[in-house]
Amino acid sequence: MDARVKIKCDISYIIKNVFYNAGFKYRDKIYWDKQNLKNLTAWGSYESSSDPNILLPFEEIVILYKQTKKKQKMGTNVNEMIDKEFKEYVNGHWVINGEVRGREMDNCPAPFPQEIPSRLIKLFSYRGDIVLDPFSGNGTTCVVAKKLGRNYIGFELSKKYTDYANRRIGLL
Repeated sequence: MDARVKIKCDISYIIKNVFYNAGFKYRDKIYWDKQNLKNLTAWGSYESSSDPNILLPFEEIVILYKQTKKKQKMGTNVNEMIDKEFKEYVNGHWVINGEVRGREMDNCPAPFPQEIPSRLIKLFSYRGDIVLDPFSGNGTTCVVAKKLGRNYIGFELSKKYTDYANRRIGLL
């Protein structure tokens, strides 16, 4: 096969396989309903059946774990969620408006609202735990982890976004 041929593949499939190969196991998924497709158009082949782009108003949040599925409560760890939050967070359909690209995010190509990592961090960790974001981008997850009293590790290939994330985290 010619190396120049582009193969379109579901990125979530690729990411899941990377984590499965690293020893992670599947736990669950959440569908994030972004509610923000009002002003977008599926160009590709506008008003034609030849090659339309499909717009998805949702994103899949895959929950994986490495060692054990059940998180052990250690020492002074306390529940931070109230009853209403817990019931809302365990619902696998989150309706949260998406971020507008470029708005205060140093034009990050994949910004998301702080509410997403906030819910995930509260739901799956205790204060003092370590939160890992393997695709850190502009550092939203690390910023939220710091605000919620967690330690954090973020990986990012782009120096531009790493610098921006470090500035955001340092301003807290």
